[in-house]
Amino acid sequence: MSFNRQIAGLSLVGVLALSSGCAWFAPKPPMEAVAMLQAGASNLMAAPSHESETKMNLHLNGKDETGKAQNIRFDMKMTGDSSSDLTKKTFDVNSLITASLIMNQDKYDFGAEIRGNQKNLFVALQVLSGKEIPQEMVSGVIGKWWKIPLPENYADELSGAAGVPYTAKIQQAMKDAALYLTDISYKGVDAIRGLKSYHYRAQIDRVKVKAELEKYLAEQGNEMTAQEKQDLNESFANATVDIDYWITMDTQTLNQVKLDFKLNKLIGDAGKSVGKGSATIDLTYFNFGKVVVVKEPAVAEEFDLFGMLGSMMGGMPELQDPVEAGKDPSTGEKIKK
Repeated sequence: MSFNRQIAGLSLVGVLALSSGCAWFAPKPPMEAVAMLQAGASNLMAAPSHESETKMNLHLNGKDETGKAQNIRFDMKMTGDSSSDLTKKTFDVNSLITASLIMNQDKYDFGAEIRGNQKNLFVALQVLSGKEIPQEMVSGVIGKWWKIPLPENYADELSGAAGVPYTAKIQQAMKDAALYLTDISYKGVDAIRGLKSYHYRAQIDRVKVKAELEKYLAEQGNEMTAQEKQDLNESFANATVDIDYWITMDTQTLNQVKLDFKLNKLIGDAGKSVGKGSATIDLTYFNFGKVVVVKEPAVAEEFDLFGMLGSMMGGMPELQDPVEAGKDPSTGEKIKK
């Protein structure tokens, strides 16, 4: 091989390595991969405010029980910003949601705007269309704002005034979830919305997840039949979940997660394969520290959703674990000390 060709080859390798953010030349993260994810998740939940974008795509295709081909696709996008100060029992959120569902030849579209604070949620339907959805009925509510009062103790329970704050519970749940990853590899540094971020790639540990699912079902008293166990084993054997996540270099905050689900065989009755499916979820967090302002609609019709649910369920649904609130979970009454 000539000297020039050797130089050209080495140059090409260098260009490819640099352009792909190769981990060979990337800064070394300050912690090992699982610890970084746990710290990143905790720091995300502790962030006082940020913007976010969530995208989800689901695709299923196969045949129904009659052998007729079925093709289903669901796409959803949610954008907005949020802030919270649970020491002051305040939070604010603005969100826009758009979604579409395609079932063979039929398409349905949905869109809504949500605004909220510690006292009320405001919801306005923007789009609702599709087969057999009467537009003469829908047109009367499109763009109309509904005011949904939140329970009086909602802020107390979120802030943990009578127990563990919900943010702390979510932080712990996210830390625990990090232990279900396997084959973790560091991919280098990428720019996510202008922030330099450590990039990792991993897979969900199917053995651990399956074991936890079986344990949960057993604890709930749901005994699986031999066929159901076989179907579960085959479903996990034919499924993969790849995950990419990014953590900011400066504050070690989780700022992007991408999940890629693939199910190469959908299991129907008696273990029969009825098709396959795939799904992707992309969550991005950015503009940390943004000042979030919720503008309440000038006119909104009140709809007491939580009151209605409380009446149907025999009382207002509680966010907090009854035991943490000092109540007997079987009766809901205060535990006498």
